[in-house]
Order: sequence, then structure tokens, then C-alpha cells
Amino acid sequence: MDRLDFLTLLARTSPRNVVFTSAYLTPLPLDRHSTILEVGCGLGHRSAWVARSRCCPVYAVDQNARCLDLSKQKAEEGGADHLVKLVQVDHYQDLPFSPKTFDLIMMEEYNVQMGLVACVEKWRHLIKPGGHMALSFPFLTQKASSPEMKVSTPEIDAYYLKKIPDIGILPLSAYHEQIGSLSGVKLVHQVQLGAMVWDEYYLDMSRYLKFLVKKGDVKESDALYQEIRGEIDFFKKHLRNRVSVQAFLLNVNGL
Repeated sequence: MDRLDFLTLLARTSPRNVVFTSAYLTPLPLDRHSTILEVGCGLGHRSAWVARSRCCPVYAVDQNARCLDLSKQKAEEGGADHLVKLVQVDHYQDLPFSPKTFDLIMMEEYNVQMGLVACVEKWRHLIKPGGHMALSFPFLTQKASSPEMKVSTPEIDAYYLKKIPDIGILPLSAYHEQIGSLSGVKLVHQVQLGAMVWDEYYLDMSRYLKFLVKKGDVKESDALYQEIRGEIDFFKKHLRNRVSVQAFLLNVNGL
């Protein structure tokens, strides 16, 4: 068993969930005539759900071939295999689609290793006139939960520099400044991931890890156990109440 095997056991593969996705997509009149692209689809939970709920084709793109195999299974389980189109790419910067193809490009995971400005600049030509991008990024909360608690730490900075090289973690105000600097782009809606969702997700991870140890599928000395346990502990020590995720729904002119 490796990390992907472990994540398939969970109801969701990150703190985000259908409620979060639905909240930022609600303003959009998506239907069977729409065409959607998800960049960095992961295990395919969102692509399958969006395709099924909006009854429209979703092109699910990822760099990891195994993720696409798991996404195919998720689409089949959800009865959306005829709508989910799986595409493997080498680089997210250069996507193999024609200009003005999509009504919506969504990127809910930040494993694409690109900042907000780069995502808009690299993908905006793929958007139909009047179309949208829904981009989610982690941000530093403006308030610490106690006076002695620093909003950021060297550990947090290093952690997010690996996820978004050369940019790292930013405060929410910095994202608003970036959006304001982009020509032909308008912020039309935004949604923040609730703090409770983070706690529930890492609690689920902890429960499943304990279950697997008790069952004998995983040992505490295994690399997988150490990786997952380390992620849970890092969240509790460094990220909890310091970092959240914001989804930005952007109207793009499709140039």
C-alpha cells in the first residue's frame, strides 16, 4: 500500500469536498451544453461529480497516469464515464486543447505548481468569450488564534514553496492584488474553505491509519505510516488556524 492506495479509502482526497466545489460553481449556468476542464484532477472525485451533476463533458487532466486510472474507476462508479474525458499531460503550462474550447477551467488542487497569475496567463486562451476560471489556492489567515502565535513560520513557508515554487503561501490580500492586475479578468465570486473541514479531514486520516494498523495492513514502522502520521502532525503543529483555502471564480474575456 502507498499514499494513493490510502487516499482511495477516504471519502475525499483533500480537505475540500462537494459542498466547497458546489459553493463556488453555484453562480455559473452550467448545463449539458457546457464544456469543462479540470486541471490536476487527482483521483477524479470532482470531475465525476461535476460531470454527473451538470450533465456535461469534463476533461480531466493530470500528469500522473495512475491518478487517471483511478479517476476512470471513480467516473465509472458514479455513472459518468461517458462524460469524463481523461487526458495525461507532461506539463500543465502547455495543455493540448484548441483556443476557446471551454466554458470553465477549474483547478481546485494546488499541485499544478503554478501561481494564480501563471494559471490565468497560460490557460486564458482556452476559455470561450465570457467564460470562467475557478482557481483555488492556500492563503495565510490574517489573524492568529492567540497573541503569541505567529501567522506564518519558516516551516509553513518551506512547505508551500515546494507546492508552489518561487511563490509559496500568500495572504488573501495578495491574491486580490494579483487578480486586480490582470487585464480583462474580473473576480465574480469567492468561497473560503471552513476551518472545521480541515479538522474533520485530518481526523478521518488519523482514524483510517489506526484502523489499518489494527487490521495489520500497515505497521507503525512502515514508510507509509510515517508519511501520513507526519502529515497529520504537521497540520496540527503548523497549519491549523494559520492556513485556509480560497476559491476564486474569475470571469475571463477569452483572449
